[in-house]
Formats: sequence, C-alpha cells, structure tokens
Amino acid sequence: MVMQRVFAKPAFRPGQAKAIQHAVTNTDALILFPTGYGKSLVFQMASLLLPGVTLVIEPFRALLDDQERNLQDNGVGRVASIHSGKPLHGSALQKKLKSACLVYVTAERMHVSEFIALIVEIVRLKGLDLFIVDEAHTVSQFGHSFRPAYLDLVERVTAICALAGRARPTTLALTATAAQRVIHDIQALLQICGDPISLDDFKKNSFVRENLKDVIVDVNIDPKDPPEESRDAADERRKATVREQLASILQNTPDGQGIVFCPTKRDFKPKSWLKRTANDKTQTGAQWIVGPPLFGARGIRDQIGLVKGPGEPIGLYTGSSDDDNDNTLGQMAKDASEFSRGHLSIMVATSAFGTGVDLQGVRWTLHVGMPGGLEAYYQESGRAGRDGSEARSVLLVDWDSEDLLDAMTIDASEEDPIAVLQERLGKVQHRGSLARQLGLLIGDAPPKSDVLDLRDPVLLRYDDEKVLTTKNGQPKAAFKPSFPGWRWEIKSVDEPLHRAVLAADRGRPIEFWCHTWWEDLVWKAIYRLAVLGVIRHGFKHSLRRADARTAFILERCDDEASLAPDVLVGHVEREVGRLTSIERARAARELLHKHLAPADPARRLTLSAAMLLKTVYRVVYETRIESLRSLVRYAKQPALQKRRDIIEDYFAPSDLKRQVFALCERPATVNVLSDALSIAEAQPRWRSAVFEVAASEYPGSLVPPLLLAIGGVKTDDPKEGARYLFAVLSNETVSLDVRSWCYAQVSTRARKTGMLAPMLDAVARLMRDAPSLSTLEALVAQMENDDGRTEFGHLLVAEFFGTALEMRS
Repeated sequence: MVMQRVFAKPAFRPGQAKAIQHAVTNTDALILFPTGYGKSLVFQMASLLLPGVTLVIEPFRALLDDQERNLQDNGVGRVASIHSGKPLHGSALQKKLKSACLVYVTAERMHVSEFIALIVEIVRLKGLDLFIVDEAHTVSQFGHSFRPAYLDLVERVTAICALAGRARPTTLALTATAAQRVIHDIQALLQICGDPISLDDFKKNSFVRENLKDVIVDVNIDPKDPPEESRDAADERRKATVREQLASILQNTPDGQGIVFCPTKRDFKPKSWLKRTANDKTQTGAQWIVGPPLFGARGIRDQIGLVKGPGEPIGLYTGSSDDDNDNTLGQMAKDASEFSRGHLSIMVATSAFGTGVDLQGVRWTLHVGMPGGLEAYYQESGRAGRDGSEARSVLLVDWDSEDLLDAMTIDASEEDPIAVLQERLGKVQHRGSLARQLGLLIGDAPPKSDVLDLRDPVLLRYDDEKVLTTKNGQPKAAFKPSFPGWRWEIKSVDEPLHRAVLAADRGRPIEFWCHTWWEDLVWKAIYRLAVLGVIRHGFKHSLRRADARTAFILERCDDEASLAPDVLVGHVEREVGRLTSIERARAARELLHKHLAPADPARRLTLSAAMLLKTVYRVVYETRIESLRSLVRYAKQPALQKRRDIIEDYFAPSDLKRQVFALCERPATVNVLSDALSIAEAQPRWRSAVFEVAASEYPGSLVPPLLLAIGGVKTDDPKEGARYLFAVLSNETVSLDVRSWCYAQVSTRARKTGMLAPMLDAVARLMRDAPSLSTLEALVAQMENDDGRTEFGHLLVAEFFGTALEMRS
C-alpha cells in the first residue's frame, strides 16, 4: 500500500524487501545495490513504518536537497535536510526539524554543538530508530583523506543516544560501489557485522545497464611544443585542443540533460607547473615545487567556453566555494535546483553533484579527464539513463606516457609504497589524466616550505622571495594532496599534537589550535589518539573555528596505563587487523614490541601512531591505486561489451570470486596455484577484473598476479603481462621453486603467441630497478648498449632462474 501510494512503485525489486526487513527488525546491515536500483527507497520506506526518527548521513548538499525535494513531491512532508546553507538558528527550520521523521545531514554536522543539542532533544522526545549512512563507500574513501568526520560516526550517534537516554539505533549502510577491502573498512568503522545484502542471487548483468553505452575519446593536449613557444601560448594551444574535442562531443550527445564531470573545481590548467623555492637570496636550499595539472569545473565552463547550443545557459556545481571568483553557494544551489527540475540542460560539476541524486532526465554524461578510479567512473556515468531510456557516457582522456604505469608497479615488500610512487611520479615527463589523479591523491612529494608550524599555513615561496597571494592579497597555501606522506604527517602533525596532549593536565580540556590548512590532518591525528585510547571518543572532543584558525577541544583519558606498551600494542594490533589482515596485525605487534621504549611515553605514542598511519597508506596504495589502474585498463578496452564484462566482474558477487578468494587465503604452493589456473581457464572468458579485485584484497598472495600475468598474454599486452610477472618473480616471501613454476606457466603460453621476448624484455627493465634483485639488475645493466635498450633482457631472466634452480638442486 505505502509502496504504491507514496512511491508510485508497483512492486519491490529483488533484495529491497529483505533490506527493509533488516531495518524494521533492528538488524544492522550493509546493503550493496547497483546504481539506480532504489537504495534510498529502502530506508525511506522503513522510516515511514517506524515510530521514531531516522537520521541519514549523505555526502553532498546537492544530494540532501534532492532527497528532501523528491519526498515532498511524493507527499512526504515530515522531512528536513540540514547543511551549511541552512542555519540552525532559524525558528522555522528548528520547528520543521522537530516534526520530521527523516532528518538528512552531512557527517560534519555531527560535530556541530548547536545541531547536537537539538538532535539530542528530538531523540529524547521521539527516539532514534534508524541511523543511515548513504553512499557508504565515502566512509572509507573520504574518512581517511579529506573528511575525517566520517571516522567516528557511530561513536557520535552512540553518545547522542546516551545523552537522550535512548538505545542506540539500527545502522544501515548503503552503497553501489565498494571493493571487498572497502566493505571491511565500512563494516568496522560503522560496527556492522554479518555478510552484506547484495544481489548475489541475481547474477546476470546486475551491475550493467544495457541502456547505457559509453565511449572512450582520446585527446592529445600535449604534443611536442613548437620551438620558442611560450608557456602562455602552449596553454592556449592546449585549451583550443580541448575546446574542439568538447564541441565535437557535445554536438553528438543525445537530446536532453547532461552532466560534465571534472576532477577538480577550479581553473583549467592543462599541464603541471614547476616553481623553484629558495630559503634566501643566495638560492641555498632551493627546492622545486610541482603544481598538479587541473581540469577544473570552473575553468571548463568559463575558460574553455563550453557550448552545446547558442545562448544555452550552463550551470556550475562544485559543492563549496572558497574563492571570490567562484559562484556563490546560493547560485550553485539555484543551478542544482534548476537542473533537477529540468529547467537547465547542462551542469558542469565535480563528483559532489549527482551521486545518488534521482535525475530521471539525464541522457548523457561527459567526463573531462579520468575520475578517481573505476568505482568513481561507475558512479558518475550511472547518473545517465536512470529511467531506462537510451543514454550515453563519454570519457575524454589525455593519456600519460607508458612509463607512468611502470612507475606504479612497486615491490610488495616496500615499506612506503606511496613515497616511492611520489618520487617516481616526480620524474615522469609526459603527464595526463592518470598523473592528474595521482597528483590529487598523493602529490609528487609532501608539501615543501620553510614554514612547518601548525599555527601557520604552508606557503609557496618562489626564487624571488615573493609569496604567492590570492587576488584579495592573502597568502596562498601550498597544494595539499589527500595523502602527502606518512612520515611527513607524523613529523609535522602527530608529534606536535602528542607533545601538547602529554603535557596537559588530566581532567581539564585541552585546546589545540592550528591553521585551517592543517585541519583535516590534525583531525585524523586526533582520531588516531582516540583509537589508541589516549583521548576520549564521542563528544569529549570537538572543534571551533575563528579567523582562519581551528581549535580542537580534547580530553585525555584518566587511566595512566593507557600509555603502557602492551596496551598501545593491543590497540595497534586490532586496528591493523581491521584494516588489513590478521597476519599483518601480528607482524605489527612483533615489530612494535621490539621498538617501544618503556621509559619514553612520547616515543611509544609516536611509534604506535606511525604504525596506524603507515597501514592506512599501504591500504590506499593497494586499493585506490589499483582502482585507478583498473580504470586505465577499462578505458583502453575498445569493445563496449568487453568493458561491460569488466564492470560486471569487478562489482558483482560471483562463485568465481569466492573460489579465487579462498585460494588466495591459502599458502602459495604449486597445487594451490594449479587449482587457481584450472578454475580460471574453465571460465568462458578470461576474467581479469575478478583477479584485479583479488589482487587488491590479497596483496601478498601469488594467485592474482599469476592469473593477471597470463591475462596479459591472452590479451596480447606484453607490458601488462610483464608487470604482473615481475610481481610474481620479485615476491621473495614465496619459495624459488614456486616462482619458477609460475614463470614456466606464463612463459609457455607467451612463447606460443610470440610474446615471450617483448614481455621478458619488459620484465628485465622492471627488475633493473628492484633493489631486492640487485644481482639481476647488475647483469641487465652490463648488457645494455648505449641506447639503453635491453633486447637481451629476456635471456638474462631465463639464465637467472636456470642458474638459481641448479644451485637449489
């Protein structure tokens, strides 16, 4: 009855009724449904069946407003959305909030004292039945990077209910895109047990929408610069190239609304820039700072001059406005509303617009530059064709040089893969869409400056000693990637915070001030202290802002034993195990036991925090970098059906995934690897996307790289085969006999297709840079001629393994 009258739906889709049943029977759950499948209906329906309040966390303001607007259009008036554009001090809004059964907020709102006081009062009167985290992949994706408010959502809700004298509500998390590692992270952070609810029983094309066709368009914006061409002239030429491509694409998009997605919100900067810093007029201590190339939404609309029809207005939505030249938040909200109601045909936006929004009229999406990974592209392209009509998605890519993919292949035993990748990225000459995303994620290096005080921003200084300023004359802070480097974070953020916390008196609030540039980094460092049991969770820490400064208000735990070595090691072991595996947790425990000095609590605390942060960086490399690599492989696949196969294999649960995952959990023996190979070859097609997911979930296993190396042979991609064969050969945790068996399986298949020589030549080039294989590195270096070619590299690889086997026997 409610389904038909309120939501105008004739019946539930498979899985929806089961998810609603979890909600109304007080059972926490993670729900995995494809884009456009109806995740929102699950908690909206449940909220109407329960007597109390449902609190919903959404990632973006546009999504909050859209959900409220759609429910009101369906006759559900008891709904309220709260964000920075709606001040809580308005009496009308407070009245509306107190009468609502559904309350939509962002994660950051859970740290605003004014909202907390109001929601506590509401929960005390009406109870809190459901706590919903929509687009739950953001818990892991955003929480560990630039929105740390996602990290302690459950602790906040628990504290709200405790203050209101009510029980903790049922928690539902919903998403369309989450790798297995991300699923584990979501469940741990939100304290959800049990298997996710998914479409496992409905296996055929559950994640592929047949009405949506996508096209990959290559654009070369960086051909060899003409002699004597100035930088400004080169930028204008690049802009003209992109302008021509966009005009051609827009003329061929279907009639109807469309969204142009951009990686960033600001200007169009087609190429990275270099500036040299200096500490004094003599140029001593000079350093190069690399600025990331940007395909910003504002630049695409205004600098490129995006046009589909004469005089047609184009909206802009970037989620926030921190520059005087940006549209105001009010104008962007108006653009979003006009677009959602069908009064605006084109919206230029970042990923802050459209995720989860029910836009039935969108016929096409255009992605200018590569999104953050295969998950992000699936989410963004899924905005089109949600009503089942024909739709189109276009991915416009400026490709990087081939050496960038080689740079992303890093030895599994490397302690700091992000730092290695930063160093390699700084040496890549030709940069495109992939380098742009890597730059936004990890940068080319940690921010550099002669100012490293948390009270001040990190400033960019040039060799004439003039500080770069914005148009209003304020100093411009250095670019800050999401993950600037764990060593840099520990030294620049955690250690000052630890000194302040350990010097403070117990029982008194601790005020820790920092410049807003450092805010999210300090916030994450505070969360690590809470995980280590040094400060209190819940409402025992909060923040306030004033004059470009942020004050974090903290409270230390009273227990003196909280800094004892065994206690800290226990917290680290649990957290590392939650993020990675039991094996890595045990290794972390053993390492910490060796190095935690019992007489130095500050050192113990810093080492423990460093272990937590290093683990996060390892997970970032193994999940987000692999997701980017998967998107590259997807974009280079010319056939639409094969791209659809990649999507289905990557996201959908399957028996093959379960079988491969089970083998990945076992020690690497010839029998285990032989079983994996037999299972893979029994499939009607080679399922590389499944093996990529396995590689992300089980980075230490030999099963995925073996299958992916053979996949490179089967797809006639010697570099791809070489990349994963190198991962097999360089894994020194596995015996030489097992690695040699793997080598034989790959080489036998490669020899039949004529790929053995080019593939092993590429392997030799990778091995030359591997410090753990210094003997082979020296051999390859001796055989190179003056041109740097390694045509005999494959012979050296074979000789290397042949000699090693003779020595073993």
